[in-house]
Amino acid sequence: MLNALDAYRFGLHDNQVSLDVYSKLGEKTKRWGYISMSVSPDAQFLPKTAFGGEIYQGYGKSEISLGFRRMNFSDTSINMFFPGIIYYLSSGFALNEKIYIIPQNATFSLVSTLNYEPNYRFRGLYSLAAGNAADRIGSLQDLQKYDTVSNRLRAEYRFVPAVSIGAEISYEYRAHLYNTYGATLFSSYWW
Repeated sequence: MLNALDAYRFGLHDNQVSLDVYSKLGEKTKRWGYISMSVSPDAQFLPKTAFGGEIYQGYGKSEISLGFRRMNFSDTSINMFFPGIIYYLSSGFALNEKIYIIPQNATFSLVSTLNYEPNYRFRGLYSLAAGNAADRIGSLQDLQKYDTVSNRLRAEYRFVPAVSIGAEISYEYRAHLYNTYGATLFSSYWW
C-alpha cells in the first residue's frame, strides 16, 4: 500500500511518502506479516526515515503479533516495539489489544481497537489509546513525559472490489500541552 501524507503540527508542515508490503503467507497458513518504510526528507517533526514490520501467528480464534519500527529524526533515532493480540468475535467483530513501547524514553501506549468488518464492502473501527509520550521542549532542551489519551473512529466502504472511500475523526489529549482534533477523508485503491 502506497500512502502520501501532508501533516501540520504547531504551524509546522511535513510531507511523507510511505510503502507497506504485505506477505501472501496468510492465504495458505496462519502466519502472515508486512514490512513498511517511509521517507520525509525535509521533516521538521515527522521522522526523516522509518522502517519496520510486524509478524502475526494465528491460534484458533485469535492471533498474536510482534512488531518493530525504527524512526530516524533530525537529531535522534528511536526503536519502537509493539506486541499484540487479536480476538475474533462473532458477527464480523474483532478486538485488537496492542502495547507500543519505546525503551529509550521509557514510554508506552496501550491501544484497544474494536474492528467491525461484516463483509468485504464495509469496515469500521473505534480505537482508544492511553499511555505516556515524550516530547522535546525546546526551551528546556530536554525530553518531558506527558500522559496521553486519544480516540479514533473510522469507516471505509468499497463501492467496487478494488476502490474504497472512507472517513476518520480523531481526538488526542496530551496533559499540559495540547488537545488536537482531526478529520480525514481518503480513497484507497486495492490491487
